[in-house]
Amino acid sequence: MGRKNHRMLPSGKTFVGELAAVREAMRMNRALFLVPYRAIAEELYANFIRKYKEYGIRVAISNRDHSEHDEDILSGEYQIAVVVYEKLSNLLIINPDLLAGCSLVIADEGK
Repeated sequence: MGRKNHRMLPSGKTFVGELAAVREAMRMNRALFLVPYRAIAEELYANFIRKYKEYGIRVAISNRDHSEHDEDILSGEYQIAVVVYEKLSNLLIINPDLLAGCSLVIADEGK
């Protein structure tokens, strides 16, 4: 028997949030996907890149370990950003108007 590759599937609420974020991205708007933990952020980011990069959707991530997209998020150069709550606080200190540029904010819960 071959080894099975088990991937975690998003819960129903997370999936609905993903669909809403993609809808906004396809309309050339920005969506901010907030999550409580770094591991969830990295999993969602990798999943979004795998699924949506070929469609030209710009996905960014921001957490303690990933700050390479912070400038893109601060300047609105993304369509979907996956951000840990704690990091959002830091980004809002730098740019208090950050949320004004988002057409959708999804606050996801921990698993």
